[in-house]
Amino acid sequence: MVRNSLFASVALTLLCVFVAQATVVPTLGLDRVTNEASLIAVGQITLVRRVEKTTVQFGDRTLPAWAMLAELHVGHVLKGTAKSLPSSLSFRFLVPDEFVGWASIAPQTYRVFFLAESSGELRLADPYFPSVAAIPGTETQGETAIERVINELGAVLESTRTSPEEKREAIFTLNSSKNPAAIRVLRHIADVKDIILRLSVAAALLEHNDISTLQFAEEALLKQDPALPPHLYLLHNLSYAISEGVKDERAVPSLTKLLHVSSVETRRAAASALMHVGSTSCIDPLLSAIGDADFQVRYFSVTGLAEITGQMDWRPNMDDFKSDQGKYLRHWRDWSQSR
Repeated sequence: MVRNSLFASVALTLLCVFVAQATVVPTLGLDRVTNEASLIAVGQITLVRRVEKTTVQFGDRTLPAWAMLAELHVGHVLKGTAKSLPSSLSFRFLVPDEFVGWASIAPQTYRVFFLAESSGELRLADPYFPSVAAIPGTETQGETAIERVINELGAVLESTRTSPEEKREAIFTLNSSKNPAAIRVLRHIADVKDIILRLSVAAALLEHNDISTLQFAEEALLKQDPALPPHLYLLHNLSYAISEGVKDERAVPSLTKLLHVSSVETRRAAASALMHVGSTSCIDPLLSAIGDADFQVRYFSVTGLAEITGQMDWRPNMDDFKSDQGKYLRHWRDWSQSR
């Protein structure tokens, strides 16, 4: 099945972020960083200070950097030995003079920190993703470390004391997990009144092929509300999630509607999703899109038709389709009339 490399997520699903000198920031994986950390502690940073000037090896480059020390007042522990842990601990991290995508640590923040031991000292388990959102007073729940971290994020979403920005961060973080507990937390708040949060949750669920919010997403994409803040890329993220995540055949009626809206991005997402669903119920919608004005919609439609019907000789790669798309379009028109 062709993967849709023509879409890029901006806010909700980060495939990668490019910074200076083509540095690539890896995708956040909550499951991975939870697994790699030997200690996961929730608490407040009470002090951050510079220790000394140093250097850090980054790829084939040696960069000047500051060695930093942070002190954390521990509220509770989600992974690691809690009994022998002091109420405060310190850990080291590096801040290169040049931005390379590594996150820093801010004083007075209350978060979940992912730490690992190195040479007898604690350090960040992942310099790109050192911590996730948390809120004081959360009761520890969950049998595994990842379930306990997810519970902390769920508390951020449920709380009336957290900001919309913190809630959006929690949604983004949960979206990076493949653990079923993350989906349950997202589904629990899927009907939140805040439209921005609701759209963000809908996109996160759809990217995991959970179509419980598809009707709401369909309405949002059909309406294309111009009042939505453009810098949050909410409708873009919905389209991306549908394009890459939806594979459930029950989504076909909604995808068929979205295949004929005015938004090119939405039509591309619908065609890509129908291609990924790959059932015979997708044939008629995809046939109706081979005459679309957009090249990518036509390409996804032709590719999906070839894969669904098993006519792999008529499944072009992108270059072949660019050079002679008329040949493929004629074939599928003729096939449609003769079937």
